[in-house]
This record gives sequence, structure tokens and C-alpha cells, in this order.
Amino acid sequence: MQDKGFVHLHLHTDYSLLDGAIQIKPLAERTEKLGMNACAMTDHGNMYGAITFYNTMKDRGIKPIIGCESPSSVARLTSPRLTGWTDRCAPSAEKKRIFI
Repeated sequence: MQDKGFVHLHLHTDYSLLDGAIQIKPLAERTEKLGMNACAMTDHGNMYGAITFYNTMKDRGIKPIIGCESPSSVARLTSPRLTGWTDRCAPSAEKKRIFI
């Protein structure tokens, strides 16, 4: 799969407890071996590995894309611009709100 047009945009590292298994250094080695020019890290609910991921990928010439996946049921976004989004949020999310 040596296609520089392909980029992993949803990938959990070993910092994503119970969901990810790959360590950052082997991930960087494999990404470089496959000829990819970028890779994303989207761990669940934390960004503990972000600095290690960033530095390791940069050292190998790979563009690091850093994100964090959080369940939509945890928080409810309320804004006049996001009325469609709030309609899709779980009723249990009513207790916690994020105002933007």
C-alpha cells in the first residue's frame, strides 16, 4: 500500500486505553516504510501521547495530525448555529453543556 495519497485520520495508539494497541515508534516506522507523508492520532478522551507522537513523526519527515475522539453523549453543544447538532445529542447529555 505505497500510496502517498492515503492518510490514516482515525487511529488509536496505546495511549487510548482499551482501544488502541500500536506504540508510536513502531507506527512511525511503518508509516515511513509504506511511504505515507502524514498520519493522524485520535486517541479516546486524552492527548497524553500528543507530544511524543508529534516529535516522533516530525523526526521521520511525516506530518503529524493530532486529534482526540470523545463520545458525543458526554457533552451537549448549545449554540444558535448548532441547533441541528443539539437535536441529535443524547437526552442523557442534558446535564453537561459546553457553550461556544
